[in-house]
Amino acid sequence: MAMSKLNLQKREKIVLGCGAGAVVLLAAYLLMQRPINEYKRSVEALTRARQCQALAEGWREEVRSARGGQEELAQRIRARGPRFDLWTHIGSALRAAQLQDRGDFESKRSVLSSGALAEVELTLRGVTMEELVDLLHRIYAGDNLVVLYKLTHIRAENDGKGLSCQMTWISPRPQKP
Repeated sequence: MAMSKLNLQKREKIVLGCGAGAVVLLAAYLLMQRPINEYKRSVEALTRARQCQALAEGWREEVRSARGGQEELAQRIRARGPRFDLWTHIGSALRAAQLQDRGDFESKRSVLSSGALAEVELTLRGVTMEELVDLLHRIYAGDNLVVLYKLTHIRAENDGKGLSCQMTWISPRPQKP
């Protein structure tokens, strides 16, 4: 038997051609869908990676800045000398402000839990606001890294003769080489 040639009418050829075209388009779409999705995911991953890189660079700059600040503080601590003592510094400021004999003032030495800081608690009674401001200026004068850590109270004395205040001062201890 010989194979005979199909005789299709024009309308059948058009329908068959459209169907074949649709199959080809569907196959192309399905074959291209995976690479397109992978491309979209890679673009999103690249965007996230760039954001992470920018964030990491920002953190790196913060760390560099903090290290620079720490080095500056270490240099300032070394510059004030190994003999700097917070107790002596505050005592000198009190003598210079002529407050060592004013009312009752009590000072005590203690060490904060870390041991890296010196702490002095100072209680003054019967001082004027001007004298207190002068004392603060004298304590902060220079580059000694002295900080008012806590101001427990500042109030008028009951007898009306000045102010009473209690404050805690801290300063970093020199690092031993």
